[in-house]
Amino acid sequence: MDIERTVCFIGHRRIPDDNEFSKRVEKVIKGLLNQGYCYFIFGDHSQFNTLCYNIVSGLIKDYPDIERIHYRTNSPELDEYSERLYSDGYEKSVFPKRVINSGKAAYIQRNRAMIYDSKVCVFYYDNNCSYSLSGTKAAYEFASKHKKEIIKIGIITES
Repeated sequence: MDIERTVCFIGHRRIPDDNEFSKRVEKVIKGLLNQGYCYFIFGDHSQFNTLCYNIVSGLIKDYPDIERIHYRTNSPELDEYSERLYSDGYEKSVFPKRVINSGKAAYIQRNRAMIYDSKVCVFYYDNNCSYSLSGTKAAYEFASKHKKEIIKIGIITES
């Protein structure tokens, strides 16, 4: 995997239930593909992750160089059968070393590994989120601190 052509997706668990949001995400992903990005890192447990995964997967026919990579927070050692299960729908499943022994912070460490291993980080991040301990906020601040290229997809509100 070439970091210079790698993108990760991180966002809040719930996304707006509107078609316009999905269209904006798809436009961002197509733009990245047209710039030569082909490695896409996904975590899990969020509607944003699922939306991005579905969009990228739907574009594989038109962009055959796409590789979908799953960063997991459990099962550091996998037998052949388990490897196939975790990789189902992905070209690769990765257990980042920094997640080992991280306990409740596993998702934070997994997100940091995703950020380290990417040139571009696509975020669905709402500055006004109601979560006092937002993993997305922590990841966004971490990516900013490490000077990653950030694409922020926010909510459009009518005024």
